[in-house]
Amino acid sequence: MDERDLNEIIATENKNKLMALGIAALGLVFMLFHPILGIPFIIAGAVLFFLSQSRLSKIVGRAVALKVLSRHIEDLSFDQEGGFSDELIDSVYMGFPAYDSIKCGDHIKGRYKGRDLELCDLELTETRVVKSGKTTRTEHVTVFQGPYVCITYDKEINDPVTVTENGSFFNRGNLVKTESEEFNRRFKIYCSSEHDAFYIITPHMMERIEEIYERAEHEIFLNFCNDGHIYMAVDNRHDSFELSLMDKEAGSIEDRFEKELQYLLSLIDELSEGFR
Repeated sequence: MDERDLNEIIATENKNKLMALGIAALGLVFMLFHPILGIPFIIAGAVLFFLSQSRLSKIVGRAVALKVLSRHIEDLSFDQEGGFSDELIDSVYMGFPAYDSIKCGDHIKGRYKGRDLELCDLELTETRVVKSGKTTRTEHVTVFQGPYVCITYDKEINDPVTVTENGSFFNRGNLVKTESEEFNRRFKIYCSSEHDAFYIITPHMMERIEEIYERAEHEIFLNFCNDGHIYMAVDNRHDSFELSLMDKEAGSIEDRFEKELQYLLSLIDELSEGFR
């Protein structure tokens, strides 16, 4: 499917969305005179709008994402509905705030510059009960949203090493301090073994971590695990490779997806550079 075909699909589905909005607007008008008659129109318009946007995501979004990803990642597989297992996310101690619900999407697997790479969009939410006077209500609060990345590395350690900017949510391992007071003020390192911690967090790696945080411009969580993988999560409150309601051309979507991928790959490059 070439760019021309994708643009035709975008144009068709955007027309369908306009029609759906018209149906919903008609329902609002009917509500002024006959509420029972207006409600079905509003529901029908909302459903049609959602279906059109969903078709755009599954056809156009997938095609453009695959085109962009295949330029950089070998042996690529891409599943818009997939992700890491809940068990893995729960077992890798990243220092996330408390959560009780996990949602994943846009699962990507392959090889990047000689390393196995796996990543997905991740959203963690916590159910909270809010009291206001004599009433209470339940809220589902997003505590983390962004890419969750896993890459292989060739260091062997017995205990995982976690690096986070905010240690208030972390209760695994011991707090390890480096010789750099500036690094210690900004970052918290947790590991049950100081030997393993300093084997991974060398002065060169500390420089790379600082660069990663500067580039990311959002809170980052790192876990150098003892299963041969590094896990990195970026709380940028954004889902990658998502279409917007204003998208009209496949070319502009491709440019945006390329920038999003380059952003993630630059962080992975910095992390890999820390072991050289």
